[in-house]
This record gives sequence, structure tokens and C-alpha cells, in this order.
Amino acid sequence: MALKIITYLIVFLFPVLANLVEHAGSTVLTSLVILGVLAWMTRAARPAFGKPEKIVLWSFAVYFLVTLCFYIGHSFSKENFSLFQELSHWELRHEVRMLSMLPILYLLHRTGLKRWVLWYGAALAALLSGAYGIFDIYVLSKEMFTMAKLSEVPRAAGSYHPIAFGDLSLVLGFISLSGIRYFREKHKILTCIPVIALLGGMLACFLSGTRIAFIAIPFLALVFFFQLGAFKHPWIFRSLMVSAVLVFSVIFYHLPKSPLEHRLNAGIADAKSFFEGKDAGRYAVHLGMWAEGWKVFSDHPIAGVGSKGYKQIVRQKAADGQIPSEIGKLSTPHNMYLANMAAFGISGLIILLGIFISPLVVFFPAARKSGPGQDIAYAGFMLITGFMLFGLTECIFLRNINISFYIIMLAAIMTLVKEFEIQNTRGHS
Repeated sequence: MALKIITYLIVFLFPVLANLVEHAGSTVLTSLVILGVLAWMTRAARPAFGKPEKIVLWSFAVYFLVTLCFYIGHSFSKENFSLFQELSHWELRHEVRMLSMLPILYLLHRTGLKRWVLWYGAALAALLSGAYGIFDIYVLSKEMFTMAKLSEVPRAAGSYHPIAFGDLSLVLGFISLSGIRYFREKHKILTCIPVIALLGGMLACFLSGTRIAFIAIPFLALVFFFQLGAFKHPWIFRSLMVSAVLVFSVIFYHLPKSPLEHRLNAGIADAKSFFEGKDAGRYAVHLGMWAEGWKVFSDHPIAGVGSKGYKQIVRQKAADGQIPSEIGKLSTPHNMYLANMAAFGISGLIILLGIFISPLVVFFPAARKSGPGQDIAYAGFMLITGFMLFGLTECIFLRNINISFYIIMLAAIMTLVKEFEIQNTRGHS
């Protein structure tokens, strides 16, 4: 019972802590891994994982194993190979975290979860993220801007970085919206909680100036658009949802001192320069980095160049004057797909898609069945859709906060889907 209560509390508080408290994401991940290992060591029976859950677990294990094999291969191929040097400069810290999915999913299966942990946890985090975004931009950043006389438009940053803050806030808002029927079941007035939570998540996204999160809004809204097909009078709700998202997007976009409008306009101008054959500029430097990432992959499509190969190549090119120095300053192509492809060849893309696509074998069957499990499955679609889009302009899994968030939220959603699947099976027996 104590283990169950502690686990509930940790998972409930995790979204808030991860997005607003520095290093909290890694701390929670480590805590859940330790609890999961302890639960495994004290188990009385083998875990009752079905084939879909095993597929997901294997996708995370394969992700690490493939990167480990390539790391060993690239290490031994170096002319000045040193075992001590390789062990003392371990480069797979982020990839090792993927293995956390195994003990965490086991822990949550062992202790179980209740729907309120997911729905209230996501809603609270989105609401507080929106409030913090306002405080950061209009209070903290205003004081810093005045004192330092900064020329850069301030961005709400949360616990780690503006991009991570905007991404996670937006996903939390839409995950909360997926649970709107849960809140309505409790009381009609509680329906306002997921709606306000969505607005809080969107507001935090806009105040962070995260362009890809802004672009992700219509895609996440489309997921909810499909979910509304299972509601009564779906087209009424769809019309209301589309109208609300459009109206508040316009309002948040034009908020005073909002960094998103500035960053989008500057990005469009810099992108235009890039396509005219000029330097991309700081706001569209991603385009040049993507081009270099693709070149690295094209030259090494099978084995890649290792986790640090891209950085070494672009820095040498920048030193030789072949590419702008701005590109050479950054160590990744700012795209998770290209980063994996450059580092591990085509296998890098496959293992990345594996951890995105494999959970769908759990969520799709649940989404086709009416009941609470259906809404939880759509929360899983929100999580995966968001992270797949975020990976287009950010090396998301090279940030600990994103790894922790994806693993813990995915494990929580899968656990709830599994519990309702078991309940449905018992109900039909």
C-alpha cells in the first residue's frame, strides 16, 4: 500500500515538477527506476505483460542496444583507440535512459494507477505552466530586460529551456483536454478544468516562443477532432473546438511582448535569404544544419559517423570556410531524425520511429472501444504526435527532460489503458 501511494503521488506531481523545477525530471525518473527495481526484486509472480506491452519494451531496449553496438564499433575503428578514454568519456548517457522504460512500466503495472493521477496531474501542470509563463515574461524577464538592457526578446523558459518548456506545456494542455469526459462525469462544472488547462498550455507555448510547438497546435487539435467522433453531437463540439483554438491562438500570438511573433517573422525572413542562396541567419540556421545533417547521412547511410561525428565534420567545414560559422558552433543538426541518421545510419531512423510507433499497438485497439480507455488512448496519441513533431526541429532525446517526460507519461498512459482492458475482459467473462 505504501508503494502504491508513493507511486501515485510521484506520477501525479511529475508533470508540474518536470516543467517548472530544475533537475526534477531526472530526479523523478531515477526515483521511479529505483522503486521499479525494488518492486521487481520483491515480486511474487512474473509480470503480466501482454504482447503489445512487450513490443513497446523491446523497442526501447533495441534503441539502446543498437546505439551501443554502433558506439563500440566506432570506438574500435578510431586510429588512436583507448579503452580508458572511451570509458571515461561515455557518450551514451541519454541512450541508457531509454532502458528506464522497463522498470518504470513494471512499477506502474505492479502498483496500478487511477485516472485522476493522469488527468488532474496534466491539467495542474498545464495551468501552472501558463501562469508561470505570464510571471516569467511580464515580471521576471521585464526586470532582467531593464537591468541588462538586452536586445533579445525574452522567452519563458520553465525548468530547463524555452523549447522544452513550450513543447511540454502544449502537450500537457492537449493531454488534459483528452480527459474532458472524465471531468464531465464528475460534475459538469469541472468540464472547464481541461479547457482552461489547454489555454494554459497554449499560453505557455506562445510565451516560450517555441515555433515548432506553435506549428504542432493544428496537428494536436486534429487528434482531438477525431476523438470527438465518439462524443454525442460531435460536429457541434468540433466547431466549438476549432473556433476556440483559432481565436485564442490569434489572441496569444498578439500578446504584448510575446516572443513568438518576433521569432516567426524573423525566421521567415531568414529562411527566404537561405533559399536565395545567402546565409540562413540566426533565426533559420536550422535549414543549414538540416542540409549538413542530410549530407553526413548521405555520405554514411549504413554505419553513420558516430554520436560526435556530425559535430566534428561541421566544425572542420566551418574552419575551412565551407559553411557559415554559425552552423559549426552547434553540435547537432537540430533535428532528432537527422541526428540519429547521421550518427547511426538508417538504423538510427528505424530505432527512433520504433519508440514512437510501437506504442500504437497498445493505443489503437483501445481507441476503437468505447469507454474510459478510449480517452486515455487518445492522450497517448497526443503524446506521440507532439514528440514526433518536436523532433523535426529539435534533438529532443538529447535532453534529459524530454526523455524523462516521454518515458514516464507513456508508461502511465499504457498502464491505464491496460487496466481498463483487463476490466473489460472481466466484464465480458
